Amino acid sequence: MGWKKLVGFISLSFILFSCKNYYHSINGGYRPKKPKFDLVNKIYQSNGKNLIDTKSIYVSIDTLTYGNAEYKSVFF
Repeated sequence: MGWKKLVGFISLSFILFSCKNYYHSINGGYRPKKPKFDLVNKIYQSNGKNLIDTKSIYVSIDTLTYGNAEYKSVFF
């Protein structure tokens, strides 16, 4: 019986301390406290050879059907 309590304690402590490096943002998501990426400060400029028009808006509308429920998502 003692080893079951030990395994339970180790599992619980792992679960509690694994979220230590993240915080809850205002928008409801989780963000790392020390991100391993940098944001680019320069503004993107097209060189004429790009396949994506930077002055247009691209929209992706997806539909997921799960049983009788249908979920739609729109991404810009």
